[in-house]
Amino acid sequence: MEAICVANNQFTVDIAKNVVIDQNLAMSSFSIFVALAMASVGARNTTETQMKKVLHLENITNVHPRFKELFTSLSCQEYILDIANGLFVEQTFPILNSFLQSVSLWYNVEPENVNFLGDSEGVRQHINSLIEQQTRGLIQDLLPPDSVSSDTVSVVTNAIYLSANWTTAFPHGNTVNASFTLRTNEQVTVEMMSTIQTFNTRNISEDNVRVLELTYGDSKIMSMYIIMPDEGTDILEIERNMVFEKIMDWTDSSKMEQAVLKVNVPRFQIEHSIQPENILENLGMTDVFRSSANFSGISDTGVYISGVFHKAYVKVDENGTEAAAATGVVIVPSPNPELPLRLLDSEA
Repeated sequence: MEAICVANNQFTVDIAKNVVIDQNLAMSSFSIFVALAMASVGARNTTETQMKKVLHLENITNVHPRFKELFTSLSCQEYILDIANGLFVEQTFPILNSFLQSVSLWYNVEPENVNFLGDSEGVRQHINSLIEQQTRGLIQDLLPPDSVSSDTVSVVTNAIYLSANWTTAFPHGNTVNASFTLRTNEQVTVEMMSTIQTFNTRNISEDNVRVLELTYGDSKIMSMYIIMPDEGTDILEIERNMVFEKIMDWTDSSKMEQAVLKVNVPRFQIEHSIQPENILENLGMTDVFRSSANFSGISDTGVYISGVFHKAYVKVDENGTEAAAATGVVIVPSPNPELPLRLLDSEA
């Protein structure tokens, strides 16, 4: 189970470094990670090798049963963390029972037969509605129009909802409008929360960053880490030099010092959506998006992934954090290269 966590963190850094945007980003790499891991249950040969390598699962034995253990271990009475996986299958599609049974067992999924062939738009709205319910209304319209069609044979989904309170809340009366400096040196006005407490903190001069740990709940088993570049250091430079080992070192609580600090944190809310196919291809997951993909563990009929859709939401305020994310992996049939030959034969 610990190896799965390490793999997810490695995947997180890979994805974050390859997202190119000029705005605030909210993303749950864990949601993307889980949805692709579910699809990889049916991958074989080179396709499976590529998926496991990009997801950093290649050296883990009995990978998929460990996900079931992980989902169970993440539950805690001090916060709400709901993880819901889904598998929607075209009712006429010959999906393998072995795939259905494996995904059901290891990812806590109840596969649902749907009618993509006759009512793809209705199925799209149905899936989006379920995702909206699973994320307490925070993720809407995960699958955009035209993301599924009558050709779609399956959609794999993951949805996550988190609600957690700080160990010690920021006093509401301390929140004021204050100046915040963007990476462009532009000054904007934000709602700035403020408190004086004992925090875990660390100044890493060789990397030009400071790290602050904000804990949740009385047990403090979950934290938010704020990584702030030193004055004069471009945050893009920090992101470019980011690697898994460095992130793990920066956020190692045993290397931090406790200090009484006055901390100012912006009160913020971010929503964002991405389609990470290009990122996944650049990382080496190329076969899955081609008709030559080998998902023979899903069906004897050839299939491949036509799209990966992801949305995320995060809100940070005086009480804590509310966040949600969802990912949808759309699977379609591969074109049959023998079909034109059969048509020519029949015409002859």
